[in-house]
Amino acid sequence: MIKEKLKQHKSFIITIITIFLLFAVPLPFYIEKEGGVIATKDRIDIENAYKADGEFYMTYVSEIKVNIPLYIISFFNKNWDLIKKEEVILNNETEEDVYFRSKLLLDESIQNAIIAAYNLANKTVNITKEDCYVTYIDSLANTDLQIKDKIIKINNIKVTNRNHIHEIINNYKVGDILNFEVERNNNILKCTAKLKEIEGNAFIGVMISTKKEIVTNPNIDIKFEKGESGSSGGLMMALEIYNSLTEEDITRGRKIAGTGTIDENGNVGKISGIKYKIKGASKEADIFLAPSGENYLEAIQTVKDYNLDIKVIEVSTLKEAITKLKEG
Repeated sequence: MIKEKLKQHKSFIITIITIFLLFAVPLPFYIEKEGGVIATKDRIDIENAYKADGEFYMTYVSEIKVNIPLYIISFFNKNWDLIKKEEVILNNETEEDVYFRSKLLLDESIQNAIIAAYNLANKTVNITKEDCYVTYIDSLANTDLQIKDKIIKINNIKVTNRNHIHEIINNYKVGDILNFEVERNNNILKCTAKLKEIEGNAFIGVMISTKKEIVTNPNIDIKFEKGESGSSGGLMMALEIYNSLTEEDITRGRKIAGTGTIDENGNVGKISGIKYKIKGASKEADIFLAPSGENYLEAIQTVKDYNLDIKVIEVSTLKEAITKLKEG
């Protein structure tokens, strides 16, 4: 009886399975396309903050995993870019590794934005602790360190911050082997790394990101949603924080979007995907802040290519961004 029914509905069953496979089976590609904006005030809460008449917006790129239908559509949609999986997830790492790095980069960006903005606003900010984590390992590195390792000691010297790691490494030469003490999955382990030559300097071939504990006055609370990550919102967070700490409203009622990493000293760094970010921002904002150099040039070209109604301002530091916004 069951076999007969299956035979009668064979074509229907095959169709359902085919449709399922078309949509469920991922291909080794991603699609990058126009993103949107996030109001910084929705993520940042500062005690006794000054209110702004305008808005600051962080911007983002939309990234989609590709299945067969999306792969086909991508060839006909000029606003989508098809990129290979290895451009997002390298061969020597997993999606979990990428997610860990992106979340830690967001944490680092938040911390740097707080430090830079509070210092510029002459408010109290103190770093009470700084932990260093391995967030990327080059495929050519000669080491048994792993992503997520927290570095405790190098050659029996207790590590205090990322700059301290560079200072320790600078005392050794290419070919030397360094001994690491790390925390991994709540266990203390011993690892090694052989120094390799990169552009004339000695490196171990790993990326180190930090997680700081910070005490501020006034108090600040920053919360992002689970799916949000990365470091490119640093500049806009710092502007929101600074504007909340100072009486003069540098938004002057304007809607200001932008992108760019930031360090503790307020230096703005370049990012990727700026054409997708400015296209999304142009639907909400009057002004777009772009990191100086190639990011700025690409932003200007995108405005021209797509006839976007948005003013682009080139910035290299937080202080410069504030000055230019005050000037108009």
